[in-house]
Amino acid sequence: MTARPARCLALALAITACESSYPVPIKVILPEDDDSLDRADNAALVLLPEGEIYSYEIDGTDFELALELEPDDVNRAIELYLADGDQLLVWGTSAPFSTQNPTEDLAIFLGQPGALSIYPGELVEPDPAVLAASAEDRGIVLLGAAGETFLFNQYTLDADEGARFEPEGGAPAADDGALLGDGVGGVLRVVWAESLAAWRFDPGLNEWSEIALTSTVEATPRPGAAHLVDAAGTGVLIFGGGATRDVIELSFVAESDDARAVTVIDGLTLDDPRPGAHASWLTREDTDDDEAVLLAGTRSPDVPALLIIPVADAPPTAVGPAEPWEALRCQQVDVGEAAKAGATIRALCAGGVRAGAPTADGLLVRLTPGEAPEVEELPALLGEAMAAPLWFSDDSAIYAQYDGRWLSIPRDTLELVETPSPALRARGGCSVKLGTGATFLLGGETVDEAAVDRWHVFTPAIPPG
Repeated sequence: MTARPARCLALALAITACESSYPVPIKVILPEDDDSLDRADNAALVLLPEGEIYSYEIDGTDFELALELEPDDVNRAIELYLADGDQLLVWGTSAPFSTQNPTEDLAIFLGQPGALSIYPGELVEPDPAVLAASAEDRGIVLLGAAGETFLFNQYTLDADEGARFEPEGGAPAADDGALLGDGVGGVLRVVWAESLAAWRFDPGLNEWSEIALTSTVEATPRPGAAHLVDAAGTGVLIFGGGATRDVIELSFVAESDDARAVTVIDGLTLDDPRPGAHASWLTREDTDDDEAVLLAGTRSPDVPALLIIPVADAPPTAVGPAEPWEALRCQQVDVGEAAKAGATIRALCAGGVRAGAPTADGLLVRLTPGEAPEVEELPALLGEAMAAPLWFSDDSAIYAQYDGRWLSIPRDTLELVETPSPALRARGGCSVKLGTGATFLLGGETVDEAAVDRWHVFTPAIPPG
């Protein structure tokens, strides 16, 4: 899939037992076009789960690190940090491994904290419409518009070609439905624009199979329906779409005949079909009470931009300005200790196309237990219009990417900081979190409608202290 070799370092583990040892090489992959790494003068290796820290003096990126370990069956991982004095330059985490049965060709990618880094290698034939989803404990499955399938292995950070997706009638359009991890190592390709259908890819068997659906749901076209994996990770909720206002759920759990059940969520009707909307969770740290789904966006001229759907048995509440607002996406602001029971939790929604024009405007939602939701308009929040931003997050901030711009918005102050970004994606594309915690930005087009020919990786910032 790539034409340019990665810039790599070497990290070697020596497994010692019975007065003998054997090396376990680990490939360390560095971001492309990052000259700051030449300043690196120290490295720190953290061995998990114990948290033991090993420090090394280095000179730029021309070095090798080594560590001796006893064999055991503990699931471990390695964090590696490169710094210039006290300034952290890049860091990353390996996939889990065992010293008793170590993974061959284990690799770590080091990225800039709180930023997007370029993953090395130029794509030979970039696909702007590629779909991607996390296959648990395996990596990322990528599905091309013509059915090409690849598995990006989270252990080796290499991509291998898989079985082609060739359903009867041809591959569905990339904007019909979604590609979703099923929580048990596979991914489901689910479509719903014309009728509901699903297929499963098993990376272990390297095969696609059509999934039978057992359903009492009326076969209704749902083009543009929003979707969201349920709170337990055992199914996908599909909201409205087309002219439909109901909400259905397709279970990921296989029945005795390997079919999947499809059910209607009783008593839940949307205020508007909201095709093109985006769904996200508003969650709490220590309780399921007072949680909700936030449905953002509408094409209707007289429907509020947001719909808050409580998890509890309560009716949805429509809030925000009543006008067409498409490609609007939201991120929860308050997480962890700030989102415990009884606290007000906030969500930030911004960008998209408002009343037919790209916008920089935002909305701040406040959800307080026992009170009506509040919405505050934030004109020109993003500085310049972002017609189709993609959002990222870590413990300290939320981030927006669009056309070479990278906005960092700290969760505590919401004061926007803009820095240049190597990512030129302006529409389309998708982001998928790997099991290591790194999030890959894949596919999409530039403002000039050229396919993006690089992958980019978001690495979380390290909280102070």
